[in-house]
Amino acid sequence: MMGWILYLAVGSLAVAGLAQICLALGRWLGGGTAEEKGRFLVLAARGDDPAMEMKIRGACAEVQSNRRMRGAGVVVVNCGAGAETMEVCHRLCADLSLPLLEPEELLVLLAGE
Repeated sequence: MMGWILYLAVGSLAVAGLAQICLALGRWLGGGTAEEKGRFLVLAARGDDPAMEMKIRGACAEVQSNRRMRGAGVVVVNCGAGAETMEVCHRLCADLSLPLLEPEELLVLLAGE
């Protein structure tokens, strides 16, 4: 009975170890960080949004804390934002060194030019 428990424990640890090896191999073969791959988290600034400051700060925190997004850039896009929302966006983007783009500029960024 004790032998079966030991085999079961060793077998489950072996499967978990193989899964970790496969994940590491996939990350290695996928190559590069999110920044090198040109990944962005895009926030749209629309209308008068009183929660825009929290959205921008939350996006920055998500990019830093989520290991799959680490190295990605945060981009704020003006999609018809109101005056107060744009003021918040300008202030935060300057403080956090984030780009504040118009939709046309985002297309250029995504095209890689």
